Amino acid sequence: VISFHNQIPGGKVYKIKTYKDDLDYWNKKVKKEQTIQATQNDTIFHVSDLHSNLSLLSTIQDNLNSYRTVIFYGDYIDGPEELGSKKILDFICKNKSKNIIFLEGNHELRLRRYLGYLLLKGTGRKTYLQSYLFDNLPENFLETTALEFQDLTPGQAKSYLGLMNKKLKMFALIKIDGNYFICTHAGIRYKEELDPKFVGNVIYRNADINRVDKEFTDTNRLNNTYSIHAHCKYDDYNFFKYDKVINLDPKSECDLVYAEQNGK
Repeated sequence: VISFHNQIPGGKVYKIKTYKDDLDYWNKKVKKEQTIQATQNDTIFHVSDLHSNLSLLSTIQDNLNSYRTVIFYGDYIDGPEELGSKKILDFICKNKSKNIIFLEGNHELRLRRYLGYLLLKGTGRKTYLQSYLFDNLPENFLETTALEFQDLTPGQAKSYLGLMNKKLKMFALIKIDGNYFICTHAGIRYKEELDPKFVGNVIYRNADINRVDKEFTDTNRLNNTYSIHAHCKYDDYNFFKYDKVINLDPKSECDLVYAEQNGK
């Protein structure tokens, strides 16, 4: 890994050459330099998985600049609104608002694979990696979302990948009066999962979300730390099923869930 660039709000470029550099980056600099500092009077806006619902995004879009911070929780693609996936991604890539944070979701991994496939396909040489990327895409993605991106040139595919690297964050940390709020797409079991060895879990995890949130509650009961995530609902859907955890995930991909956070 040459560097992590802008992966966390307020992030800088850090050169990483050794494993020790890696640990130093996360252990010392994430909380100190890259935490969103807010007060009890600030309002933070949390938005669940959009899943191509451009029309739902438009209902809240005009008010986004009125908040101290806005956090979108990933999974912007793969949903019921035709052409919505690409238009939402374009909205993200072109957005220059400093108060808006876009987290990455597990569905974006499908798009990364497809863009990589288009990039390699443009070389005119069939490679194992090209086949691997394509073969690991589900049919429902290829029959819907992929059609919105299929005409991209290799240069355009590469540009989208670069913009996704720059715009999409792994997680966000908010600090309000000594309380930390860990914002992830797929939930977090314990704070150590923010270490790069495990960070894929907070984006791509497929584990039972009940177990994930229960573990967070059990292991962090004595700390002023909270988890806010989307990704998947409980079988018995409840925003506040577990102590210190808020699950923003909607009941279906046609719904949008958002929450205004005032103070703790």
